[in-house]
Amino acid sequence: MSYHAPLNHSTQAIEFRRISKAVFEKRNCERRPPAVIIPGSMKSGTSALKYYLSLHPELVFPKDELHILNRLKNPLEGYEELMPYTTSQQLPAEKTAGYLITVGYGKKLKAVLPKTKLIIILRDPIKRAMSNYVHIMYKNSTTPGGTREIIQADRSSYKILPTFEESVLNPDGSVREENRLIFSGLYAKFIRQWMELFPAHQFLVLDDSGG
Repeated sequence: MSYHAPLNHSTQAIEFRRISKAVFEKRNCERRPPAVIIPGSMKSGTSALKYYLSLHPELVFPKDELHILNRLKNPLEGYEELMPYTTSQQLPAEKTAGYLITVGYGKKLKAVLPKTKLIIILRDPIKRAMSNYVHIMYKNSTTPGGTREIIQADRSSYKILPTFEESVLNPDGSVREENRLIFSGLYAKFIRQWMELFPAHQFLVLDDSGG
């Protein structure tokens, strides 16, 4: 089995070479659980934040979102298999934007990695909701004129109707707070729950509300 690592890059493409597991181990590289996690909020610029942070040679992310906290009972086993190799001078990091809105994931993380640093990025909740709606429509998660509901563990769900306004507003004009388009933007609720688990000095909260 072999692994890919970047050799060099240009504005056109990134070239890769194959490096064996033995080479990584010879250089004292290990797969380690993340010292830093970006848990959300989704559609708030988490991917851009990951990209810019990953330009620093001492911070290393896996290519894709791992969703380990919501997929595995024992996150440490998943991290041992899926995190990239890092040196002792590098910090392993993860970005999975959906973690923030489920406090159960925070409890699971606290149990195994209580010293993990958390970077939370926030965006204007209306713009975030609109971006989430467009993203779902773009991914063909619904058919034109149809309704789609995806029930989540926290009992919120996406309700996608032909227009954004129909999706997030009830017939009487009140907001559908249980619609995940809106629910995911209730930042104060979720951050308060996470801060009951982790001390304040482990958080960095970034405001991208202008974007």
